[in-house]
Amino acid sequence: MGLSQAEVYDLIYDWFRKLTIKDSLDDMITMLDQKDLEMKFPERTLRNLEDFKDWFHTVTHLFFDQIHELKLVTVDIEGDEASIHLIVNWQARTWTPPAGFSEWQGWLIKQDWIVRRSSETGKAVIHRYAVLHLDPMNPVH
Repeated sequence: MGLSQAEVYDLIYDWFRKLTIKDSLDDMITMLDQKDLEMKFPERTLRNLEDFKDWFHTVTHLFFDQIHELKLVTVDIEGDEASIHLIVNWQARTWTPPAGFSEWQGWLIKQDWIVRRSSETGKAVIHRYAVLHLDPMNPVH
């Protein structure tokens, strides 16, 4: 059975909701291809679940007050695979001790994903995830 628009959109929106609230690692992993994963970020490329676990620990301890707002989402489905193009408004704060204040950063981030149906669970999962371009936003005062 092919992927439906509804299950692909549910995965996309659930992914960013869970990143924003820093959901559990176990919940995040269920959204990923367990056998063949590739996630390209500016700082590194993740090739398996162990890489993801390390990355997730780093970002959940570095960034706080995150916002993930989807500005553009396009989905093209062919059978059990979907190509997704996204633009995400991502904002966060970081704090480096002993600084007196946290620092804000914001980006419009262009991403491409490939989503497939998992042979293990039957659910839509992220197979390929690539951050393609980051446009810095101006700080809000």
